[in-house]
Amino acid sequence: MNRVVFLDRDGTINVDVEYVHKIEDLRFEEGALEGLRLLQNLHGYKLIIIRA
Repeated sequence: MNRVVFLDRDGTINVDVEYVHKIEDLRFEEGALEGLRLLQNLHGYKLIIIRA
């Protein structure tokens, strides 16, 4: 069985700004990347990032 997590992007895993024009402008919330890695590597979840 595949385990999937849907995550809202803006304000959840990255800092919510008006619009990210360049990848260099993308800033992650503190601890977000570590949390995503744990979900994926330790617990086997597939991650789907959405923009709601």
